[in-house]
Amino acid sequence: MENQKYDIYKITSIKQISESLFQISVNSVSTFYLRKNYLHNQNIILDVDSELSVDEFEDCVNAGLAFSAEKKAMDYLGKTEYSRFLLRNKLQKKEHSISSINQALDYLDERGYLNDSRFAMAFLRNRSITHFEGRNRLMQELLQRGVDKKIASSQIDEFFSEKSEVEICKKALEKLQRIGKKEEKIYAALERLGFNNRVIREIL
Repeated sequence: MENQKYDIYKITSIKQISESLFQISVNSVSTFYLRKNYLHNQNIILDVDSELSVDEFEDCVNAGLAFSAEKKAMDYLGKTEYSRFLLRNKLQKKEHSISSINQALDYLDERGYLNDSRFAMAFLRNRSITHFEGRNRLMQELLQRGVDKKIASSQIDEFFSEKSEVEICKKALEKLQRIGKKEEKIYAALERLGFNNRVIREIL
């Protein structure tokens, strides 16, 4: 996307891809995609031969950059769930601006493509396949991934309504015994895995 200085910015071609997505060319030089939702000035006329002021052209360019961030975000979300925090970090590493990232993530959040509650549950279920951990450890893991504490707590409650924390703790104990952990260190090891005193005492 070229952003050269001209006296007049004229839309020389435009193609509507979807209800809000357009491919436009300005002065037959700058060609890019933009989603109309990202325009700050919703009154900009997107039509062939429409002349844009400098501010309107900059608004179109920024909307194009936000769509670029959205497209990259969707590439990531097409492979796995992400929290907003993790996805923002990945997009920043791809050198998208904070403004473009926030606009794109707000759009995806509003439409359900990005959802921290869904990410948290997917994380908990996937994590439980190879890790035997209690509430406290799982809460810590979700907070580190940028999930809000209330959302994390709610999803952990739901997760343990489906699975027994006591049974998971038993599996953790069996694993510690299998690898030769000394008896006097097992209690502390289970605490580090996030199990509370009540659960640990029950299985010991």
